[in-house]
Amino acid sequence: MTTGPGNATTARAKGAARRTRDTAPATWGPSAHLVSLQPLSTEASGAVLRDAAPTAGTAEEAAALGERLGGPALALDTAGRYLTHPTSRYRTFAAYQDALDTEFGDLVGAEHPQAADPDIARTVVRHTFDFLLAQLHDDGYTLARPALFLLALLEPTPVPRLLFTPGRQATAAELDAALAALHQYGLINTPATMLVGGGDALTVGQVEVHPLVHDVIALTPPPAPPATPPSTPTSPRPSRTPHVSRSAAVPKAAASSR
Repeated sequence: MTTGPGNATTARAKGAARRTRDTAPATWGPSAHLVSLQPLSTEASGAVLRDAAPTAGTAEEAAALGERLGGPALALDTAGRYLTHPTSRYRTFAAYQDALDTEFGDLVGAEHPQAADPDIARTVVRHTFDFLLAQLHDDGYTLARPALFLLALLEPTPVPRLLFTPGRQATAAELDAALAALHQYGLINTPATMLVGGGDALTVGQVEVHPLVHDVIALTPPPAPPATPPSTPTSPRPSRTPHVSRSAAVPKAAASSR
């Protein structure tokens, strides 16, 4: 949880806390105390699932499903609510986990009919990431969605930061800003790499996307390429319709048979 925003003294006095995906210290001020909420461990994920659906299987089966989901609280909540619904097709941890390989889009990645409501979109795995990407786009980070979609095309493992290079439609500054925004909102991570010869770990050089984010983004259509304005000729000429004579349009073989 993250304390703030607003008056830091008031927040401290009232013991206020706020959950947010914005991990930038500059957003909340120097008096805010940021606590990073990482995905739960396998054992903790299993315990959450067992609490949500105590009759769905053993502790070992719950832990296995929690490991498959990767530990995010939103995914665990989605699975737990599904397993306890009386009309669900799968009512056990094992059956749900087996179905994820072929029905991920219908289970964890299912759409919600009321996703247009931001309060609902934030609680649905399929829509919460799209909601964040739409916010980033509106804030001017237009390359955030294409960058995340590119990562979803790859395996969910660390990839070199140098994979993202500027081009005709993207400057280096725009790419840096997009990746920084994705990292700020927890959509990508920067895994630690050790210095050559030992020393403290560095968190530069690679980026990775959580497997759940990877699988959900892979379900969405690719972002549309930016519109390219039509080129204007320096000396406009009136358009002409090419004329084809009848004799030229008749193949030689057909002409000789007449």
